[in-house]
Amino acid sequence: MKLFSHTQSNRLYEVLSTTEARAATAAQAAQAAEVFYRAIGNGGSRFKLSKSAFDRKFRPLNDIQVDLVERFIIELETFQGEVNVALLTKLEAILDGPETDIKLEELFRNCDSGPGVLVRPAIDFSRVALTADLQAEVDAIVTSINLRSQIDEEFHLAEICQVRRSVYSLYGPPGTGKTITIHAIAKKLGRLLYQADYSEVTSGSGRRAIFARARRYNAILFLDEADSLCAARTFWPSATAQRMNIDKNVFFQALDAYDGPVLMATNLLNHFDEAMMRRCSRHVRFSLPDLTMRERLFRLHLPAIPRIEVDFMRAATASDNLSGGDIQNVCFNAIDSACIDGTARAQWKVKTTHVLTEIEKVNQAKKDNLKGNEALRRGAKLPGEHRSVDRPDVAEQREMGVED
Repeated sequence: MKLFSHTQSNRLYEVLSTTEARAATAAQAAQAAEVFYRAIGNGGSRFKLSKSAFDRKFRPLNDIQVDLVERFIIELETFQGEVNVALLTKLEAILDGPETDIKLEELFRNCDSGPGVLVRPAIDFSRVALTADLQAEVDAIVTSINLRSQIDEEFHLAEICQVRRSVYSLYGPPGTGKTITIHAIAKKLGRLLYQADYSEVTSGSGRRAIFARARRYNAILFLDEADSLCAARTFWPSATAQRMNIDKNVFFQALDAYDGPVLMATNLLNHFDEAMMRRCSRHVRFSLPDLTMRERLFRLHLPAIPRIEVDFMRAATASDNLSGGDIQNVCFNAIDSACIDGTARAQWKVKTTHVLTEIEKVNQAKKDNLKGNEALRRGAKLPGEHRSVDRPDVAEQREMGVED
């Protein structure tokens, strides 16, 4: 984080990016270059200035102040008051004095209250492996969110639609990088990520608070496992089914009235209600990684240090049909295996054999899981399982969460 304080107000700001400019002199280049930055706290309004003007009006925080902001970033973002150098000084004094926990709780007692989880994304696109086509789709989402107000103004879109939704669904098999990509999108945009679950969005009070807080903190609203929220409405003649349908209808209406960015991740896009499909501005499909992506994933998860002696291409070739999440597990388990075989710490080394062994374990587990699921679909009884005596139609209704 590049953190600064205003020379007059002492308010805290974060620099998001700087555009460079070519000019005859350094002074002219500084005047032409632009700095994009945001306020920390209570919404994080965004601004831009020429680099020369920014350098005159702002000064960088010292190392201690930067550490404090990074440690308490969520509390500072949601602080009910002015976030400035004086607040950091008070915070530093609390940490150096007695009864630290009690005083911290008192200072931040009104921060980050409400449903959902507000997080500061720490992962950028350097840690995400995407194909060129998929990266282009993701970049289009970033650009669309970033330039929304300018695009709407330039093309008079408010005359066509008063509230233009920014709802994007990322769908595909588990472990293909949907969630980590959403974190990277929020990081690229310099926004907080606000994650809410099914129960919080479907309840009336929770739904109002979710959308209000996301708007207040200028956050990216993240709905993970969105198929549970956006699944097709059911037509079972029961009170439970009708309540579920009403909840979905109200959620769709709330989404229509919300103009902030919403990112959804799902493994089951085929479960989405048709009305929800229409409300999504863009659908981006994630697939299992190809050979090139698998090699990069192994390199990302096995650090380039002398203790790693792995043939990455061999590992990538052996891991066909594994997801990025599977490869992460393989890498971490291979590291564990190299360290728990009884050798001294100085001798710890991860070799290709460790990785290949873990790949085989994952493949075997997947085969066993697939075999068990196929048996269940055929109605077979698995070892140690006591089958229900319910009629198939009743069991199916119970699985869907509806009553007789």
